[in-house]
Amino acid sequence: MKANNKKILLIHHRLPYPLYSGMDKARFTLIKMLNNKFIVTLIVLQTSIIKSEDIAKVEEICSELIIVNEKGSLFRKNNYLKKIRTAILVIRSLVFRKPHFVISSNSRKFKKQIRQLCRVRKFDIIQPLSDYTLNYVSGEKIDGFKFFGPNDDMVGMTESILLATDDKLKRLLLKIDLRARKKWQTKMIASSDKICYFSKNDINNIIARDPYFKKKLLWMPGIIEHESDWNQSSIYSVEKNTLVFTGGLISAFNKISAIYFLDNIWPLLIEEIRDIKLYIVGQTNGNSFRKKYTHKNIIYTGRVQSVQPFLERSAVFISPVICGTGIKTKIIEALRFGKPIVSTPQGVSGLWEINANSVKIETDPEEFSKKIIQLLNDEAYRIESSLNSRKLFEEYYSFDALI
Repeated sequence: MKANNKKILLIHHRLPYPLYSGMDKARFTLIKMLNNKFIVTLIVLQTSIIKSEDIAKVEEICSELIIVNEKGSLFRKNNYLKKIRTAILVIRSLVFRKPHFVISSNSRKFKKQIRQLCRVRKFDIIQPLSDYTLNYVSGEKIDGFKFFGPNDDMVGMTESILLATDDKLKRLLLKIDLRARKKWQTKMIASSDKICYFSKNDINNIIARDPYFKKKLLWMPGIIEHESDWNQSSIYSVEKNTLVFTGGLISAFNKISAIYFLDNIWPLLIEEIRDIKLYIVGQTNGNSFRKKYTHKNIIYTGRVQSVQPFLERSAVFISPVICGTGIKTKIIEALRFGKPIVSTPQGVSGLWEINANSVKIETDPEEFSKKIIQLLNDEAYRIESSLNSRKLFEEYYSFDALI
């Protein structure tokens, strides 16, 4: 029996499994938490082939799973057509002043299914889980408390990426997108009864832009329940002189952060420690990045099912983030696996508890590299930092600590 008979309709733009990103992990955990107390129906749009075992995994964490299958667009399957599609979306974004992701989230079949579902059944709460899915209920006459999120401040995200971008064409496109996102975020908050964010910093920034929205905003910590156990012995058996960077380079802020590290910090490290090795874990967008930053000591893994093997084998976790909003769930994961962390201030923004015993925060590239070298050269210092990271995770970021 559920602790509460309230019914929740969760709406997502794809099956939230496998857990490829930090946001995937946070939303997967959220669905599981809600289903422990409420009757959760999850409806998702799926445009690609999915494995039966992935469907089964999601069915375990909700009362009902509804998958609306729609044939994927040819624009998504061909790189040349993708560029044409992007150009079309930019033009439409300029004309209609809507973000490109909103314009692209236009499945009539999915919208019709949601409308019919809400007409036939009574849901106490309607909760789109992302910007992509709010578009399907915004403006619709649907009964139920509209609760949106949790999410990141996408306006702040675009602003920070704009500040970190020099290319004139990219800056122009970002300005077009920023204007559209501001309008959309205002509409998004106005059309919801409540809206929640993972980061208190994001909430404060939104209130600073428009104090009227203060009464609608809620904070929800980015809780991640991990599927596999942590092996403490991995702290003592790491690969010598190895660093790990996690995050798909298809994301603008991950790519900008990786470029910053490889341009400004990596040369200092390779000069000092010739056999230093860097794992870049996550999907890359084409081969241009790899070609530009090719080095025998840099290993690109591509998209992986789990980052755990790379976190466990690496000596130091790096977070050279220079733009972005929300919380960096990758930091929470690194703490969970007992990794000493070297980060920029931006890399830990939004996190609610950090200390210097586990996370070394540096702004200057030279100091950043020195801290990495110190951790790699001093085994006792590295192990002490590792144990402190795990302790910090257990006290402030573990599932048990937050529930």
